[in-house]
Amino acid sequence: MRLNKNRRGVTDLPIKLLVVSILLSVSIPIIAGAVESGERNMDLAQMEDEAARIGNAIASAYYTSGSSERFVEVNIPDGCYIVAGGDGRDAYAMHLYRGGEEIGTHWMEKPLIPFAEVATIAGHCVLAVTADADGARVRAA
Repeated sequence: MRLNKNRRGVTDLPIKLLVVSILLSVSIPIIAGAVESGERNMDLAQMEDEAARIGNAIASAYYTSGSSERFVEVNIPDGCYIVAGGDGRDAYAMHLYRGGEEIGTHWMEKPLIPFAEVATIAGHCVLAVTADADGARVRAA
C-alpha cells in the first residue's frame, strides 16, 4: 500500500484504515473460533484414546481368570476430566468433560459390565483397574 503525499493521500488514509479495521474485526472472531474448535477436538481425541485404554485394561482384568488387577497410566488434558460410571445406563459409560461441558461418551462394549462405583479421573495418573461379574472398579494406584 503506497501513500500519496498530496491531499488525496491524506483523505485516502482514513478510508484505508477503516477498511482494514473492519476486516480485522470480522476476521478475529472467526479465527478465534477455529482455534478454540481445534483445541476442543484435540482434547476430545486424546480423552477418547485414554478412555479406550481404560476400557482395554478393564477387559483384560475381566477376562483373566481369578481376581486380577491391571494398571494403566493415563494423561487427561488440563481442564478436562472423565467420569466413569453413574446411575442407570450411565453405569456402562465414561463421560468426557472439558471445562465442565460434556464433549463425548465412551461406552463399555466388551465386556458389557457396569462400573461398580463412580470414579472421576483427571490429570496424569496411574489407575488400578479390577473387573468381575459385579462390575468394574477404577481407583488411583
